[in-house]
Amino acid sequence: MFSAATQESIKFALAATSAILIALSLGWDKPYWAAVVVIVLATTESQSHALYKGWNRMVGTFAGIGIAFLLVDQLGQEPLLFLTAMTLLAGVLVYLAGCPNYGYAFQMTLVLTTLVAAMGQFDDALTFQMAVTRLEENILGIVVFSLVFATLWPESASKRFFHQIESAIDTLQQQVRRLRNNQQVEPDTLHRVKAALQPLPAQLSLPLGTSYALKYRPRHWQQSVTALMEATEALLASTLPDTQTGEAKATLDEMDNALARLGAIARTRGKPATSPASLVSRTEALATVPPSLAEATRALQRASEETDMATGLTPSNLRQPRPARPRLDLKVNTAYRLHQAVTMMAIMVVAMGLWILLPVPGGSIFPILVVALGSVLVTFPLKMNNIAFWGVTLFAVPALLQFVFLLPRLTEVWQLGGFYFLNLFLVWRLFPGPKGLLLRLLGAQLTIIMTMGAMQLTPRYDVTQSLTMMVLVWLVILVVRIVMQLLPPPVSSKS
Repeated sequence: MFSAATQESIKFALAATSAILIALSLGWDKPYWAAVVVIVLATTESQSHALYKGWNRMVGTFAGIGIAFLLVDQLGQEPLLFLTAMTLLAGVLVYLAGCPNYGYAFQMTLVLTTLVAAMGQFDDALTFQMAVTRLEENILGIVVFSLVFATLWPESASKRFFHQIESAIDTLQQQVRRLRNNQQVEPDTLHRVKAALQPLPAQLSLPLGTSYALKYRPRHWQQSVTALMEATEALLASTLPDTQTGEAKATLDEMDNALARLGAIARTRGKPATSPASLVSRTEALATVPPSLAEATRALQRASEETDMATGLTPSNLRQPRPARPRLDLKVNTAYRLHQAVTMMAIMVVAMGLWILLPVPGGSIFPILVVALGSVLVTFPLKMNNIAFWGVTLFAVPALLQFVFLLPRLTEVWQLGGFYFLNLFLVWRLFPGPKGLLLRLLGAQLTIIMTMGAMQLTPRYDVTQSLTMMVLVWLVILVVRIVMQLLPPPVSSKS
């Protein structure tokens, strides 16, 4: 009845609105924190990614609270030492945030350390209260998100995984048939297939829910996908002579049949075939075909063998059926991550200098925004600062106008819920897909932040706070842009 983008928008708007209303009904002081948790989780690729990110968020929350208590206790009366420690901590955690598997936990550690310490105003009792409130809101946001996305148009891990596999295999099959018809493969198409397959093995290390087809032997699924990637790379290098030999034609036919079989298994969501795979196994047959085709055929053989073991059609040759836990990899993209860490520390130095020397309004809000926005923007190319600036303008102004002219007229809680549902739905629906990710994130968060006075237990419609927030966000983006221009990234992001 609804398109996939509309369904996602409805689920997101319902989850965020529900989190706000539940927090208000419980008498919690900052309901918008729960909504922000839903926003962050909804920007992930799938519910499995969201649950994994939720666990990382909780780990980062506990770690950030602990570090905030330590810093406030030891350096609460030494502002210069405190800011120095925060700057060094920002550099270390931004570097660790580049870890492919646990980066979000380190990013949240930095944000929570700053948030709890700054809003606690270096007072132990107030810091503890902020920590408890933040923990409550995080748990509420994760629970509400999980319930809504699991019950309303649920998308299981197996459905998403096999749909991506099916699409990739269909494309590979088309390229094999092009070779069979004496046509060259399409490199751009094969590169897209490779990019689509690349994240799939990591998905099998995430929560798989009730997907028995994937939970049974996920390591075999991982190795099957890896073999498909190898076959894709081999096809990229494949060239055929004008006159194909009989062995080459037979090999292409075998590859086509193998891909058709794998595609059938993907369409049945991992249901095993009636018999094990039977591909070209004679080494002399492969020795007479072009090397790239031989390599692609062997890769497809491995993919079929692993799929047979994954579906239980043949015995597994692995002692540990579960995939290994993701590692904390500190050496991936070292040069680029070091540059991000140094850039973040420079942003902290410049921003804290402005905060101390100039009458920057908002109190502790400015350093919180510096850390929250800066730690994200340094991971994007410089041009994304322009998108962030215009995104803030695009979303903050309408939110501010509604806060002034519409929200004071809403007297019932269901009216407030309707306001947030409609606004968040529009933001999510108008900017679908990966290209709209940053705009969705900015739009939803600004809608919440610019109108947070209406979410208090006793609503306050003070436009000064919202205007101050908008100016501070612009100022942070300006500082980040200047520092990133002065410190250009390394030519290559690979170490």
